[in-house]
Amino acid sequence: MPIAVIDHHRSRGKHKDSPFYDIRTDVGATSSIIFSYFLELEVQIDRTLAALLLYAIESDLAGAAGYAGRVG
Repeated sequence: MPIAVIDHHRSRGKHKDSPFYDIRTDVGATSSIIFSYFLELEVQIDRTLAALLLYAIESDLAGAAGYAGRVG
């Protein structure tokens, strides 16, 4: 059993027994959720972690590029 579940996809309730559960289907990348924890807690992050999070967000959203405004 995982101790935490953090994702931006629906989990179909599989991990609701985990001690920590954060599913946000309105967010485009799981790394965006992780970054929000740093912001909420006002935790400073170093350049390496910032670059890693940016890369993770960009990688997760790369497949979505061009779809949001696509017409017919």
